[in-house]
Amino acid sequence: MEPEDLTSQQEPTRFAIENLGPVRHADIEIRPLSVFIGPNNAGKSYVSTIIHALGSAFGSGQLFMRLLMTDEPHETDEKTRIDRRLVRKLNDFVKSAVDELLHVKPPFEPNALTTIEQSLMLMEQQVSAEIEGSFACPPGKIVRYGTKRMLTTVDTARSRYVITVTRENEVNLKLVRLYDDAGPMEETPEHKPEMQDVIDYVKRIMIQYGIKEDTKKTIQRLHDIMVKTVVLSLFVPLNVTGLQYLPAARGGSTQTYRSLTAEYFHSIPFTLTRPQNRPPTLNRATAVLFAQMANLPETRGPLAEVVEPYEERTTGGHIEVSREMSGMLSRLEFKRDGHSIGLQRVSSSVSELAPFYLYLKYYVTPDSMLIVEEPEAHLHPENQILIARLLARLVNEDVTLLITTHSDFLLNQLSNCVTSWSLTPEERAKIGINEEETLNPEDVAVYLFEMGEDKYSTTRRLTIDDEGIPDQEFVRVSQELYEQMVYIDTAMSRYRHR
Repeated sequence: MEPEDLTSQQEPTRFAIENLGPVRHADIEIRPLSVFIGPNNAGKSYVSTIIHALGSAFGSGQLFMRLLMTDEPHETDEKTRIDRRLVRKLNDFVKSAVDELLHVKPPFEPNALTTIEQSLMLMEQQVSAEIEGSFACPPGKIVRYGTKRMLTTVDTARSRYVITVTRENEVNLKLVRLYDDAGPMEETPEHKPEMQDVIDYVKRIMIQYGIKEDTKKTIQRLHDIMVKTVVLSLFVPLNVTGLQYLPAARGGSTQTYRSLTAEYFHSIPFTLTRPQNRPPTLNRATAVLFAQMANLPETRGPLAEVVEPYEERTTGGHIEVSREMSGMLSRLEFKRDGHSIGLQRVSSSVSELAPFYLYLKYYVTPDSMLIVEEPEAHLHPENQILIARLLARLVNEDVTLLITTHSDFLLNQLSNCVTSWSLTPEERAKIGINEEETLNPEDVAVYLFEMGEDKYSTTRRLTIDDEGIPDQEFVRVSQELYEQMVYIDTAMSRYRHR
C-alpha cells in the first residue's frame, strides 16, 4: 500500500475502500458525474456516506477554525501519522509554501513538524467525529463483520493518506505519500478566502496592540497559522466549494421540518463534545436536511433559473418559500395554477422532489458537489427521464454529482446524454436533447456493486464510450422477466388448445 518513491499525479481523487459494512472492496474515482448501481444492500449508501464524511471532515469550516484557534502547540500523542520517508519532504514542502504565502523571510529557521503533528491529531479527531455523525453509530460499527478494521485510502492531487477504523472504535490517520507537484494553498478554492482573512485578522490584532509586524513572535504566529492551512490543503479530498447530501429518506422532511428546530439537529448528531453514553439520534445527512429545510436562505442561489423549468415539468408547479417574519422558520407550499397547497397534502412525488429542488435552488452552486440517493424515487418513468436530463445539465453547470440509482430509465437517459455528445445540433433537436444536456463520456463514471456468494460486494467500473453506458445489470433482470413471460405464455397456450 505504501509506495517506494514520490511521483507526480494528476488524476481525479480516488477512494479505495475495504471492509466497509457490506462492502468488501470499492475503488471509486470521483468524476463530474459518478453513478452507483447494483442490488439492494450492496453498500452504495455506505460508500456514498464515507465519501461525504471525509469530504466534510477536511473541507469543513469547523476543522479550519479549530486549527486556527489553537494558539500554542499542544502535546501530541505517540501515534505515527506521517510515513517516516516523508518527514523531511513534508517539512520542507510546508516551510517553502508558507514562505511563499507570507512573503516574509523569518529571522529564524522554524521547524514545522510540531505544528504539523498537532494539526494531524486534530484532523484525526475531526474524521472520527464525522464518521460517527454520518453513520449515527460508533465508528467501529461500520467495519465489515468478521474483519478487524476498515481501510480507506484517499489519493488526491496533492497526497495519499489512509484512514483506518478498528472494531474498538479507533480512528487513525496516516499520510503515506506526498506528490512532487503538490501546489500552493491558493489552488484550493475551499479555503483560499479564509486564509487571506486570517492573515488580515492577525495583522489587525497586531496593529491594535501595537505589535510590530517584524517581531519574532508575530512571524511565528503567522507561520503556525500558515503551516496548519497548508497541511489541511494536502488532505482536502474534494476540490469543491460546498458539499451537500440528500439521503433516500428525504420525503418525510417536508412533513415535519417545522416542528423540529435547526439548532437541535445541528448540535446532536456530530458534535465533538457529545458524551460517550449519548449516541447520535440521526445521521448527519438527515439532520442537516431538516435543519436546512427549516432555515432556507432568504435569497435564491445561482442555479434557481436553470432548475425551475425542470421543476415545472416534473411537478406541474413550484415549491415556494415564505416566512411570517425575516429570520423565522421557512414555510413551504406547493403552488400550481395560482393555488397554494401545504406540503403535507401533496403527492408523494412532489413530497420527494421538494427537498431536491430546494437544495438546487438555495444551496447548490457551481463548483460544489451534491450526493443524491435514488433521485428517481416515487417518480413516473417520464419524470425519471427529465430528472436524468437535469442531472446532465447540472454537470454542465460545473456541479459535481454522485448518485445512487435502481432505475433503468434514468440510467438509459444518462446514456443517451452521453451518446448525443457527438451528434450535431440538428440531430439532437430531433430527439429533444439540448446541447446543455449532453455529457462528455470522460466526465461520467458508473460503478456496479456486485454481490459475491458470501453476500459482500465489490465494485466494477463500467466502460463508457461514444456508445453510452452499458446496462447489463438491468438487462439481466429484464431477460429473466421475459423468460418467465414466454414460459407462462407457452403454458397458457397448451390450456387454450385443450
